[in-house]
Amino acid sequence: YPYIEAFYREGITAGCSQSPRLYCPDKPVTRGEMAVFLERAMGNLSPDPNPTDMFTDVQAGNPFKPFIEELYNDGITGGCSLSPLRYCPQSYVTRGQMAVFIERAMGNFSPDPDPAGMFTDVLSDDPFKPFIEELYNDRITGGCNLSPLMYCPQSYVTRGQMAVFMVKAFPIPLSP
Repeated sequence: YPYIEAFYREGITAGCSQSPRLYCPDKPVTRGEMAVFLERAMGNLSPDPNPTDMFTDVQAGNPFKPFIEELYNDGITGGCSLSPLRYCPQSYVTRGQMAVFIERAMGNFSPDPDPAGMFTDVLSDDPFKPFIEELYNDRITGGCNLSPLMYCPQSYVTRGQMAVFMVKAFPIPLSP
């Protein structure tokens, strides 16, 4: 609850419904929503991307479009498909993908975690592994299970979990 309130208070989210006002903490986060959360957490409340129209599946009128395109221009995402270039805004974000998004948004594009190899369910050839382990070393996540220590990289991130990750990753104060 305090993380969700902090997330809302900073203007990063308006929730999932305005009337009645709801946050939907158990609902998975979409890639479109993730773009908004990250750009706003980085201080970009009204992005004006240049260039634009790079993703074939992000049409004019999509409210996430400027955030998605700015996320691409910032080098935080390469999309979900390269040929043609697509973003998949309605797809849910996995915990593995989320680690990459957050670490890159924090400016860490090539993590070299120390220590490494702590999660029993993150394979050595997983391309998200260095980002996941750096997220743990940065104290943004404690994983999804403590004994054995697991991260659940293929599980979807919920809106409630996302609030915790974002508040820990960016300078978002909790209420006193």
